[in-house]
Amino acid sequence: MSARAEIVAAIAKAIPSPVRNGHPLRVAIDGIDAAGKTTLRGELAQVLRDQGQAVVEASIDDFHHPRAVRRKDGHTDWKGYWHHAFNLERLTSDLLVPLGPGGDLRFRPRCHDLATDQSLDDEPWQLAQGDEVVLVDGVLAQRPELRAYWDFVIFVSVGFDEAYRRMAARDHVAADPTHPDNARYYGVQRYYLSTHRPDQSADVVLDNSTVEHPRIVRGA
Repeated sequence: MSARAEIVAAIAKAIPSPVRNGHPLRVAIDGIDAAGKTTLRGELAQVLRDQGQAVVEASIDDFHHPRAVRRKDGHTDWKGYWHHAFNLERLTSDLLVPLGPGGDLRFRPRCHDLATDQSLDDEPWQLAQGDEVVLVDGVLAQRPELRAYWDFVIFVSVGFDEAYRRMAARDHVAADPTHPDNARYYGVQRYYLSTHRPDQSADVVLDNSTVEHPRIVRGA
């Protein structure tokens, strides 16, 4: 087993059983852009499924507002991103509330296609059984409007220089976090990290600066 696989297994082991809750266990995988959240979600899902645990996977990226709403304050304003990027009402009403205490277990894992900017309101509702682990990755996952809905939180930590190096390779953005083209995303992440301290409130903190050799900072 590789060093990374051992770490992923340790985090999976730390996730509580949904049976204790009486409803699906809602797990946030938080972190800045390109921290490795979606990759970790897939790895954890595989480990849990191999153990016989039912898993639902979702992403906060699939609960964006339409582009016209997201960009109504311009392309560079980080406050506009904070207030308008995500449809938090749909994220909670379609996914987090129905899978939480007293929920009816009818859920939809997404409401918007970011690539096409199309609504997904016609997608059918799904029915959970009640014993699933729900893995949801995304930026700003512990913002005040969402924090109470998570039963367990993993924060994936990486420095801005490394994150933007990855984003430059993946998304062809400027590798310098302070480049004007990055102002919207760099600004909102700096605000989030300094004001809301998501690393302090997470159950597990994973230093993912080196993908092959991540390190558990706290928890697990």
